[in-house]
Amino acid sequence: MNNQKFTNIFQDTMMRLEDLAGVKGGQYANETNRLHNFDRAVEITGKNYQSDTGKEFGPMQVCRGFWLKHLVALWDAINGRDRLWTRERCEEVINDIILYLILTKAMFYRANGWDVESKPVKGDTK
Repeated sequence: MNNQKFTNIFQDTMMRLEDLAGVKGGQYANETNRLHNFDRAVEITGKNYQSDTGKEFGPMQVCRGFWLKHLVALWDAINGRDRLWTRERCEEVINDIILYLILTKAMFYRANGWDVESKPVKGDTK
């Protein structure tokens, strides 16, 4: 694959992820908490895992369960076990995995009290 085709896939993926995050955020978050559904799942199941330092990791466990089903689908496709693997299915599964990883990253930030540092992206003039 040449560099331009890869760049096109990368840019298309970023655009789709931004759209997907907006749609899913509208469906599963609330006005004040983007991680609402993960927090509620912990409340409903009563399974709030804590680390040795007392940090809560229950929402991450819930998120892991959601993205694990997509990871299984991806592994099946990679191993030739998914005969229905199409371009559309590829987009859905891989983009969902990426989005769940970003949500997991947000949960690590929240659990550890880390601040988001706004850094300019290469070529960004802001």
